[in-house]
Amino acid sequence: MSMGGSEIHDTKQIVMTLDHDVQNKSESNLKKCRQIKEFAKKQRVDFYPAGRGIGHQIMVEEGYAWPGTLVVASDSHANMYGGVGCLVRPLSGQTQQAFGRRGGLGGRYHKSPKLRLPEPFPKALLAKMS
Repeated sequence: MSMGGSEIHDTKQIVMTLDHDVQNKSESNLKKCRQIKEFAKKQRVDFYPAGRGIGHQIMVEEGYAWPGTLVVASDSHANMYGGVGCLVRPLSGQTQQAFGRRGGLGGRYHKSPKLRLPEPFPKALLAKMS
């Protein structure tokens, strides 16, 4: 691996999906897809091949992301996880590789915001209510 590691710290923390550039049938792209699939199999990581679906949808539909969980994602639609009640930490691909290899993010974190909902809960709660 380009980052110097050869194993994933905790294979239950990783899900790999191929959902971008799936229409690219060039030999170099197909080779890259095969290598990713082989790596996932070797590491015993859950893997979804090109054509199976969109990564952020797979995460919800297959039960990896549910209310109260933390999702670390590089997908540009990572904010979608907040809509199903997850706390999401968007990361670049390189940072995700380090996460998988070391089993943690390291560094400093901002405190999570605490949301206080009105009581009694209104019939409708809208984004711009004040």
